[in-house]
Amino acid sequence: MLMGYPVRGRCFFRMAGSLVGLLFFVCGCAVTPANKLATKRKHLSAEELLYSIRQRNGSISSLRTVTRLTIATPEDQKSFRAVLLVQRPNFIRLEAVNMFMQPIHFFILNEEGLLWYTPAEKKAFKGDASSLNIYRLLGIRLSVAELIDVLLGCTPLPPAGDVQPELAYLEAEHNYLLQFCPDANLCSYKIWFHPYWLYGQRMLHAAEPTRTWQVNWGNFKQIADVYLPTDIKVERVDQVSRVELQYEKPVINEPIPLEKFQLELPPGLEVVLLENQAE
Repeated sequence: MLMGYPVRGRCFFRMAGSLVGLLFFVCGCAVTPANKLATKRKHLSAEELLYSIRQRNGSISSLRTVTRLTIATPEDQKSFRAVLLVQRPNFIRLEAVNMFMQPIHFFILNEEGLLWYTPAEKKAFKGDASSLNIYRLLGIRLSVAELIDVLLGCTPLPPAGDVQPELAYLEAEHNYLLQFCPDANLCSYKIWFHPYWLYGQRMLHAAEPTRTWQVNWGNFKQIADVYLPTDIKVERVDQVSRVELQYEKPVINEPIPLEKFQLELPPGLEVVLLENQAE
């Protein structure tokens, strides 16, 4: 129909159509759910965020996955593929395997304690399930509960006590920062969160002036309505000790028999008690 109008008239209709289209585009951008959500998130309180964290943490009970694992300490570095089973409240089985899926290391943490077993060397390290013994074997000084939370992609929270957390929205970094400040001059426990899904992205814990731990969660994937990190890096910043994991085909909240977390040592092994080892 435009063919019947003069050239000037056709140009007018084209310009008007373009302006109307641009107007609808701008209006659509102004009311997108993401922007509404971002505005809402900026007004979250620390109590609301803590409630969200606890709800999410409580929705994850177990993990079964194959992982590529690197353990690096100032003295040594190990890299291997492993089968990882984690079950709350305090069960971990890490079975390192070779290219033929034959076990080369076993790491077991359960109610009976902690065990690192190397069949080829006929040697086993045993001890209490303490943060110091976890450090001796993995190079990361975390409690059992903290380690399990980290592996499950949950956010380890410090004991509530009288500490009042502070929450800030960092617009430049597009995330939240939650700080726990027992001392007004020093915030030793900080956690950064995704602004929409509120999962932990990074945690920094200065346990002592000379001991600082950092956890980075990355490459989140949605699994059974839960966002789970498939890349995890835990490091002791002051000693360049670190543990890195990359999950492959993780499965969560699957019942895992507790028998999986038991391991009988064969006779004739050299058994080293971790409590007798230096830090």
